[in-house]
Amino acid sequence: MTTAPSPADPADAADAPFATPEALRAAILACPEAVLDDAEVARALLQAQGQRAPEGARNIVDLRGALVDRLENRLGQLEETHRSVVSAAYDNQAVTVMMHRAALAVLEPEDFGHLCEALGRHVPAILGVESLRIAVEGEESPDQPAPPAPFVRLLHGGVASYMFRHLGQGAEEDGPERAVVLRAAGPEAGEVFGAEGERIGSEALVRLEFGAGRPPGLIAFGSLDPDRFGPDQAGDLLEFFGGVVAHAVRRWLPV
Repeated sequence: MTTAPSPADPADAADAPFATPEALRAAILACPEAVLDDAEVARALLQAQGQRAPEGARNIVDLRGALVDRLENRLGQLEETHRSVVSAAYDNQAVTVMMHRAALAVLEPEDFGHLCEALGRHVPAILGVESLRIAVEGEESPDQPAPPAPFVRLLHGGVASYMFRHLGQGAEEDGPERAVVLRAAGPEAGEVFGAEGERIGSEALVRLEFGAGRPPGLIAFGSLDPDRFGPDQAGDLLEFFGGVVAHAVRRWLPV
């Protein structure tokens, strides 16, 4: 024979969460955002507000207005995020188009003289930089003429030394693994940019690989704007362009 369950003990009900209107009120006052952020709770409250007689609704807060204000604020935040994402996408697309134009300008020349003209004049104009240099490593010799602009010669080891001298202890081992360095220009910028080095505010450096058994090179972009290049920027497109330049230089320059 089964026995019917005994009625709930009122003391147990009193101990349950929000068992009294006062407990529920205290919980809502402690965390009102939980009500406004819960769509089902807000909907139930709005329905309850609509069912109240006008004479009994004087003490009801206008939840609808509060929710509308909250939704408008969220919508504004979403629109601002959307604008930022779209702006960044357009900026990335514009930079990609410029890099592709610069790459085509490097690949089109049919002789070394036109390659020098493309690198020294056309590419800086396309990318909006004030100076561009291609550094190749080699020995200084009175019998060996200086390379034509925009090429400059560095001593053996000069590429890694210039790119990674500011990375601190261990740069000799860790530095060459990095293909791109973006930074503010230092007083040694004249080693690559010559007399223009004093005017350069920031620089983008891309390591060039000319093939097995050949020393590396360096392409340096110089900007008068000290904030144009910085370590927080991505360098994947510059690395791509460096590969294009290395291919073109390998064809024409006896490095």
